[in-house]
Amino acid sequence: DGETVPRSLVVKGAFPNPFNPVTVIRFATARSGPVRVSIFDAQGRRLRVLADRVMAAGDQSETWDGRNDQGVLAPSGVYFCLVETPERVEAVKLALLK
Repeated sequence: DGETVPRSLVVKGAFPNPFNPVTVIRFATARSGPVRVSIFDAQGRRLRVLADRVMAAGDQSETWDGRNDQGVLAPSGVYFCLVETPERVEAVKLALLK
C-alpha cells in the first residue's frame, strides 16, 4: 500500500497548529504495540488521555478538541502532546487560540 514503517516512533506534528477548535496529531509507530497519547499543560499536568491502546505499526493520528478528561474546554495557551511507546517518548508543542 506504499506505507513506510519507521525504525522508531516518529511524531510528525499537529495540524492545524495553532488551532481552534480541534487539531490532529500525526505520528508513526515502528511496530505493533501499546501506545499512549496524552495532552499536558505547560506546568506538566496531564489534562487528557487521547489514546491508551495497542496500535498497529505505521501511520496513526489522534484528534484533540481542546477539552480535558472531564470535558471542560482548556483555556488558550501552550500545551504538549506526548506520544509514548515502550521504546520511545516523543512530544509536540500545541498552541490553543480562542
